[in-house]
Order: sequence, then structure tokens, then C-alpha cells
Amino acid sequence: MNTQAQDQFIEDFLLVSENDYQTYLDLTSTVKREGVLKTSEKIQSQFEDWITELADKEEARGNEYGSLLLKQLLIGWGSDSFYKIAKRFEVA
Repeated sequence: MNTQAQDQFIEDFLLVSENDYQTYLDLTSTVKREGVLKTSEKIQSQFEDWITELADKEEARGNEYGSLLLKQLLIGWGSDSFYKIAKRFEVA
């Protein structure tokens, strides 16, 4: 998958991650310590867990539509997207 939507997702994710000082430090140190692939897997897992948790809360509130929409829009970007995100935190 390499689409305009995927590219936008990556850029949006990086915009937030690179502009939050603690997140930036955490990700650069994790990449340095564990490598890009392992870090990308962690980022993907954490992100998808957050979205699933939000979606589950919406469903519990009776908002099944909102739950399905969150999952559809925000889960499924593929490991390649998160690899590209982690790669950006690789410091030479």
C-alpha cells in the first residue's frame, strides 16, 4: 500500500510525534537501542491499541457507528507505514 492517504497518515503521525519533545526523545532512543523494525512494531501496536480502546469506549456508550468509523479510518495502515515513521527517528 502506497497511496496518497497513506502518505498523509505518515506525515500527520510524524507532525505530532516530532513536535512532542518527550515522544521525539523516546522514539529516537528506542530506535537507537532496538532498531527501526522493532520500534516500528511497537509504534504500530501502541497506536492500534489506542484506537481499539477508543472504539471500544464508543461502542460501550452505544455509538456502534462511531466505533466502526474509528476502526475503519485508523486501523490497517500496514507495517510499511509504521516502518517509515520509525525510520524517520533513526539518528545517524
